[in-house]
Amino acid sequence: DVYKRQTVARTNPNIPDFDGNQRHFNAEIVRDDHWIDIHLSKVDFESGDEIIFTNFIDSVEFVDREPLLMGMAEGLYKEGAFDLSLKAYNEVIALGGIFSEIPITYALRAQVLAEIGDYESANKDLKRGIELDDSDATLYNQVCWNYALINEPELALPYCEQAVEIDHNPRYLDSRGLVYILLDDFESAVEDFQYVLAELEGSTDTHLQELYESRKIWLEALESGENPITPKVLEEIKSD
Repeated sequence: DVYKRQTVARTNPNIPDFDGNQRHFNAEIVRDDHWIDIHLSKVDFESGDEIIFTNFIDSVEFVDREPLLMGMAEGLYKEGAFDLSLKAYNEVIALGGIFSEIPITYALRAQVLAEIGDYESANKDLKRGIELDDSDATLYNQVCWNYALINEPELALPYCEQAVEIDHNPRYLDSRGLVYILLDDFESAVEDFQYVLAELEGSTDTHLQELYESRKIWLEALESGENPITPKVLEEIKSD
């Protein structure tokens, strides 16, 4: 509950060199163990001006920090301010409120960590998200993808398999296909990319069109017995 108390006082008219009808407004706003003192003043005060003070105080409210920090973190991420975004997510989790107990918070922080190249920490967050919700295929898929980017396909594959088991999404098969290549299992990779291409063919989405063309090149190389994923290509994937 929020408690508000307010008083209005007149400026002493005997103050030297003061010319004006001034009123001072003092208010105290309390919620739980938080206390705010507010002091406002207005010169040339006229009858009825009390409403200015009252409306201001009525507009003041306590706002939980977590939602504000979450919005700030997301905005900073979109602007490319990854270090600041990470600090905001860190504070959200450190507060220990409701946002520290839902998977999306860890998934979003993992996104930031991946952007700055800290894939190991990103995967720790994603695994924490899985602990909180083991039915979210996107979390498993992102762990799979991150491990692939640091060339740890053995660690990646169980997460790839789980993502595909939950949801036969072409994006998840795309991640698993990359891992199969890194494991030199070209036959399984071909099967995954054939499915991906069949699902993406004819898409009008620019990003999906680019993905289709890229995977088509990979598939052609695999069918020729060649490995399309060189260290250089893996670094290019990281930067995309």
